[in-house]
Amino acid sequence: MDRQTILNRTNPPMLWAVLDEGILLRPVGGSGVMAAQIQHLAEVGERPDVAIQILPIEARATTGLSGGFAIAQTRRGVINTAYIDSAGTGQVIDRPDEVAALALRYETIRVEALSQRESLKLIKETIKQWT
Repeated sequence: MDRQTILNRTNPPMLWAVLDEGILLRPVGGSGVMAAQIQHLAEVGERPDVAIQILPIEARATTGLSGGFAIAQTRRGVINTAYIDSAGTGQVIDRPDEVAALALRYETIRVEALSQRESLKLIKETIKQWT
């Protein structure tokens, strides 16, 4: 939750996220917790500086199944840092060729994802399953 405070700044960063549909379906913490978490995701997804896309299960095996990662870039579009999460440990990388490879992976995953509007609709529909 502390990390999310950055989204409440006067001039917040843009956040684009592609999330696997499994996070909406896999019960973690019980029905009440899932409903609250998915409701929060829907609320964040309504913000003008946030774009959430869901990668549907129907996408099958994608390059995104190898683990989570985050890419940071400046407002001028310069990609300079990435974070790779693997098995509970993380690694920050800043080598341009490796960061560019991750950016390409992100775009490859994003092509298979639902649109922002379709994703938000799915998120809101899923809340009903947990209430």
